[in-house]
Amino acid sequence: MKRIITSTFAMVLFLSISAFAQTPPKAPAAPAPKASPLKWTTENIDMGKIPQGTPASATFKFTNTSSEPVALKTVQPGCGCTTSDYTKEPVAPGKTGYVKATYNAMAMGSYNKSVTVTTDGGDMTVLIIHGEVVAKPAAPAAAPAKN
Repeated sequence: MKRIITSTFAMVLFLSISAFAQTPPKAPAAPAPKASPLKWTTENIDMGKIPQGTPASATFKFTNTSSEPVALKTVQPGCGCTTSDYTKEPVAPGKTGYVKATYNAMAMGSYNKSVTVTTDGGDMTVLIIHGEVVAKPAAPAAAPAKN
């Protein structure tokens, strides 16, 4: 019995010492995130209430803050109910460009749509338009004809 207690104590002591003797390896420092070359005036536009059946557009503007021209490689709406237009030519340093998102407001209710923009350098930005589609106001009744 004495031998079992002594060997158990020795094993616990050995494991305790070996556990403290090891230090975890240091993780390599993460590289600093690269700043996007585009500075957007906003990335989220509230379009408010729009009448059903009436397409509504919002324009996102950006400035090229880098020292090189930047081109928009892809501008991809998140669904088929949203279309886009954008600056097609490279934007020179310090100059501005745009992305226009148009939502086809066919279904009533709230909406939240995205347009993903990727530059030729691989930078990606997700632009958001949101609002509410409401019933189109009824046309005023025509005045009765006078005889």
